[in-house]
Amino acid sequence: MPLNSLFHSYFPETPLCLPASTRSLIKHILASMGSKRRGSTSVEELVGHVDGETEEAIAKPSKKKLKLKSEDEGHEEAASEVNSLSAAHSSAKPMERKKKRKALDKERRLVATENAEPNSNGSGPNMKSDDRWEPLATSPMSVLPEFHISVFKNLASADVSTREVAAEALTRELQEVQKAYDRLEEKERAEGLELQLEAEKDDGLKNCAPSLRYAVRRLIRGVSSSRECARQGFALGLTMLGGKIPSIRVEPLLKLVVDLLEVSSSMKGQEARDCLLGRLFAYGAVARSGRLIEEWNHDKTTPYIKEFTSLLISLASKKRYLQEPAISIILELVEKLPNECLVNQVLEAPGLDEWFKVATQVGNPDALLLALKIREKISVDNVIFAKLLPHPFSPSKFFATDHLSSLVNCLKESTFCQPRVHSVWPVLEKFRWPKAPTSTSLCRVCIEQIQQLLANAQKGEVAHGLASGLEPNDLGSYFMRFLGTLCNIPSVSLFRTLSSEDEKAFKKLQAMETQLLREEKTCGLSTGASRVHALRYLLIQLVLQILLRPEEFSEAASELIICCKKAFVASDNLDSDGEEEEESGGMPVLMDVLVDTLLSLLPQSSAPMRSAIEQVFKYFCDDITDDGLLRMLRVIKKDLQPSRHHQDPASEDHDDDEDDDDFLGIEEDDESDEAETGETRESDEHNDDLETVEESEVVDKELPEGSDDSDGGMDDDAMFRMDSYLARIFKERKSQGGDEPAHQQLILFKLRVLSLLEIYLHQNPDKPQVLTVYSNLAQAFVNPHTAEGSVQLGQRIWGILQKKILKAKEYPKGETLQLSILESLLEKNLKLASKPFKKKKSANNPSKKKQSASLNRYKMITSLGQDSTFWILKIIDSRKFSELELQRVFDVFRSTLAAFFDSKKSNLKAVFLKEIFKRRSWIGYQLLGFLLEKCGNAKSEFRQVEALDFVNEILKSLVSVSKDNNKNSQEVSKKVLKSHLPKLCHLIKELVNKMPEKQSRRAEVRKFCGKVFQIVSTLGLNKSFLKVLEVDAHGVCDSQLGDVFLALKKQR
Repeated sequence: MPLNSLFHSYFPETPLCLPASTRSLIKHILASMGSKRRGSTSVEELVGHVDGETEEAIAKPSKKKLKLKSEDEGHEEAASEVNSLSAAHSSAKPMERKKKRKALDKERRLVATENAEPNSNGSGPNMKSDDRWEPLATSPMSVLPEFHISVFKNLASADVSTREVAAEALTRELQEVQKAYDRLEEKERAEGLELQLEAEKDDGLKNCAPSLRYAVRRLIRGVSSSRECARQGFALGLTMLGGKIPSIRVEPLLKLVVDLLEVSSSMKGQEARDCLLGRLFAYGAVARSGRLIEEWNHDKTTPYIKEFTSLLISLASKKRYLQEPAISIILELVEKLPNECLVNQVLEAPGLDEWFKVATQVGNPDALLLALKIREKISVDNVIFAKLLPHPFSPSKFFATDHLSSLVNCLKESTFCQPRVHSVWPVLEKFRWPKAPTSTSLCRVCIEQIQQLLANAQKGEVAHGLASGLEPNDLGSYFMRFLGTLCNIPSVSLFRTLSSEDEKAFKKLQAMETQLLREEKTCGLSTGASRVHALRYLLIQLVLQILLRPEEFSEAASELIICCKKAFVASDNLDSDGEEEEESGGMPVLMDVLVDTLLSLLPQSSAPMRSAIEQVFKYFCDDITDDGLLRMLRVIKKDLQPSRHHQDPASEDHDDDEDDDDFLGIEEDDESDEAETGETRESDEHNDDLETVEESEVVDKELPEGSDDSDGGMDDDAMFRMDSYLARIFKERKSQGGDEPAHQQLILFKLRVLSLLEIYLHQNPDKPQVLTVYSNLAQAFVNPHTAEGSVQLGQRIWGILQKKILKAKEYPKGETLQLSILESLLEKNLKLASKPFKKKKSANNPSKKKQSASLNRYKMITSLGQDSTFWILKIIDSRKFSELELQRVFDVFRSTLAAFFDSKKSNLKAVFLKEIFKRRSWIGYQLLGFLLEKCGNAKSEFRQVEALDFVNEILKSLVSVSKDNNKNSQEVSKKVLKSHLPKLCHLIKELVNKMPEKQSRRAEVRKFCGKVFQIVSTLGLNKSFLKVLEVDAHGVCDSQLGDVFLALKKQR
């Protein structure tokens, strides 16, 4: 018989995984045994460790132990060799080896008995091997009935009927096995005949047959398996076995549950969770088996009911998700036990008293439920309930104010099982609610908890299912139906009386939510369904908000209802009451109305309602109009202080570039107009961090391009009428005689609007409107009055500019992007990057903290100008404009470079300009000639040396282009450089004739000349260069540059 077939005839689900040497030896033994026709050969022991997760017939191959023994002493040597090989793979202890030797002795006696019997059992030499080896846990020669272990596999089936049939078969077979075992006089013989299958002698099941002991242990392990429905099936099997076989005692059963499903510190999360859930199912099986009630009926002093209750309380305390099901097991037992047992056993369980005491502090609704159910059954006061129930108990006192306040935490925590209603509430629909109205504070707490519950449910929702499966999982729908039912009960009223306007809005919101629910069901999985769903939850939050803050939201509710009707509800369903205006050309766009409504809801809304507003905006922001976007941006830019324009005619500078100095509100430095020396400039470059600066005065002027403000010339009252909430803030400012409360409200409002803008940028990163958002946020960031008094607001604006715009993967695209706007933004950002901060002459010894804050703000604004320049150039580059169209861009850079060389007011960083030429080489090609001229005629030696890096970067890009592309590109690069040779040679001449005095600068000049000579040689322009270079410059180059210049001349 093949070796593989031999093993799988006993254990068909077990793969054979043994070392090659062992398999070879076993083949040899079986072959020699077969040649002698020894049909009595048997497997002495096959011990499998059951895996609790997979519940296969035998455990992992690495834990198998295989021992073969023949009855013929001629084969004992070979069998011992097999045993030695098995021992090499198992570190057996002395006690284990002793047990194995004892088992071998039993097997020898069994073999001798079998050899003496005739072959009437079907094991003769003419029978097929597959017929002799049956997949049973009991040997064919056993004196006990057969037990088929295949039933365990069916216990994990997803089909309920299959699990029930398997459990019944398991119980029936083991009942027969146990009956036969009970009749045996020599039980040791049965234990020797049986395959032990982990039936350890110290498991406490001494009076059980080996197969039954094995089954109990395997069932306990099986309830910890997460495979299919193993928990349900194995728990059912354990319940039936415990209930029908009295030999399984309660004490060892509880001990086995703890031992086999122990959670050790080395277990990982999922493994520990499976063991905890396994214990829960095992205790449930014990409770439903009826054995605990039998124990009580047999012995009124039994300790096992106390122990069982204590074990469940301990399990409930380990994890939050175990608490309610563990208590439900106790409650199921409570219903079956007599009152005497509840008082003397359950309530005396160790740990229960302490669990009840801390329940009101930690918020334990299950402790409240257990106390209520036990007290309801025993009808006797007990001090153990003192923290949870009125003492002495009276149903009328339960909802008294003093007692109900102690249960707030328990009732609040009962929402954890959303969307299902916790079991404690059906037990409470039994008490009579107090006639006196519940306190307003408690009602507010309940409404706020409902709001948070709905918000959490909306955040955790996955993609909506089909219309048929939508409603059962919709918590908002459940709540609105519940609210509608309560409102229709005459004896139930709202905790506060609503005004006529609020009551009208309250009812209209309910009706509109019902209509939108029907609309949502018809939308299926489309985007429209998500929009309707978000609006429904906003309506629900608004219903609750009207109760919390009366007379504040009725107007916004009416506007939102109009938006819902216009967007989704068919015209024949509009129950117009004459309030909505007729559709006309003068009506505002629907999205503008929706944006205004959302903005009006933001300031005074609760956190759950703001979450609902953000969800609505997320699904509608793709359709937002420019006007709606500008309304939001105006809120960010607005401050409560009047614009301050500081203009001193006596100190005003009338240079040509002064007209553009007010970009983003930064003023020019008006210090001395003496020409700045190179040394001074260099000193400034290296000592920025040591410079004491004051925050500059800024002017609140907006960009002419893309600006949304059209309120120039409007007085404050007229401007604030454009936004109801800003008007409210303005009124509060006047009535309170100060700015602080109104200012804080405005900061909070701005932060909430920024959240909506962040959503818009996330959803629409490549729309042209991003430019509008950028320009307005940049103005708001640079203006100190916008974020005055709030570091958080300034940081939030900065974060959105950086992460969502300037450094985002996407950027504005499309033919609608106007080059004129990009040119203007480019020019103003270059000036922003070059502006120094003005030092206040009036400042005497400013604090270090103020100095540090001013310096940090200066660096952030300069960085904003630089990052914005790179971003705008990327947008321009993506449009592939022609050279002719880009002339204005080139002019902007020419004026910027001119200021860099000539004006002391330019604080532009050389590294920044070099990076521009590196990233956008097409700019450098156009400016090369201009740059060479300015370098040759620079007033500042420091600026001249800095600018050499710009020239070198441009020339390097010419060489890289000629190498990377074809010969045509090389010729183009050569032509470009050749056209600039006269200016390049002039620059070389000026540099060597006026070598800087500082050694470091002289080194930079020599380094630059060497790189120029190398680039000229690479492009093959040596002769042309030397020819253009004036004769008198040759000698100076020889003396100043030495070998570098000589090498160039030799290469020609």
